[in-house]
Amino acid sequence: MSEENKKIGDFLKEKRESKKLSTKYISQHTKINLSSLEKLEANNFIDLPKKPYVKGFVKSYAKILELDEDECLELFERTYQEILGITDEPLNFIQDEENSSTDVSKGLPLPTISVVVVVSILVLILIFSIKSKDTKIVETAVVKPKVLDASTPLKKENTLTTKSVITPAVKPQEKEQNEEQETNNEVVVEKKKVEIKKDEKEENKKEDKKEVATESENDKKEDKKEKEEKKYNFRPYPTSEYSYLKEEEQEEEFLPQYVKQANEENREIVFLNAVDGDSWITYKKDQEAIKGFTLKQGRTLLIRGEEIRLFLGNTNNIKVFHNSKQLVVKSKSGVKSLVFPHDKKSNFKLPLFIYKDGKVYTSEEYMTENNISL
Repeated sequence: MSEENKKIGDFLKEKRESKKLSTKYISQHTKINLSSLEKLEANNFIDLPKKPYVKGFVKSYAKILELDEDECLELFERTYQEILGITDEPLNFIQDEENSSTDVSKGLPLPTISVVVVVSILVLILIFSIKSKDTKIVETAVVKPKVLDASTPLKKENTLTTKSVITPAVKPQEKEQNEEQETNNEVVVEKKKVEIKKDEKEENKKEDKKEVATESENDKKEDKKEKEEKKYNFRPYPTSEYSYLKEEEQEEEFLPQYVKQANEENREIVFLNAVDGDSWITYKKDQEAIKGFTLKQGRTLLIRGEEIRLFLGNTNNIKVFHNSKQLVVKSKSGVKSLVFPHDKKSNFKLPLFIYKDGKVYTSEEYMTENNISL
């Protein structure tokens, strides 16, 4: 691999060695173990932890070497996508526990509470019935036939008949039935009251759950928005991002004659020539779709449009011309974001492009989709 065509691991290793630092020194100052450092420098992402952890490694490594963290992360994103074919980890969805049928405040499922209420009512009815029967037995036992003795006149011996003895026992039964019926009516009324209160509680719980769910959903949206803003560090495009070589220093041998003659009014012309090695590029002109590919060594690309945004990788391998003038494109990490014409820079945010889930978005598309303020 040529010196100018290194990936993130090669780039970090080269910068470390240029400062004459050992991996042991990097490990001691970044708290990254030696094994992970060696795998990172070898671009061995398969045996490294998940992507967010590796991004943390890159940031710490860049900080120790005093490199531009944003440019290193952009180089990492591109290298990660080229090697593994993915750009981000899948999202983990959180189960909504508030929709569970369990009453968390009491620790019992709602159907269990209903069974307990019904069983309690039945037990109360049974106890009341037993007490009523005991009362009947007592009342019946009190009613006894008169005892005959020597002072009782003979003519009244027949006053105590079978009918006379049975009659007092019948009236308490009727009284008991009436009392039992009244008791049953009272139980039914109480049961209806309990059911009404239960329905009211259920409605209140449903309303409370809806309010909590709404608040929770809003909180999740706000958290997601803040995480996305922090993750990609959206920032204004810089006031000065490139300059032009002096006329006597222009390398016109890398600019074909047909490009020199292609100047058009109100249109920007950008010409790329991969002179010293491969260079991967992502660009968008006007309202056309985003394009991205690797420009192989010896190949060229001509882009024409009223508005062009361009992201370059391996900038040392490529010559860039704008309206037939050669640009000076400096980058410590080997990646660069460019906007043409430069006076429209205020319309854009860095990074120009977001790579996620195998797709590429412009920064404004991604910020709009995730409700992030522009």
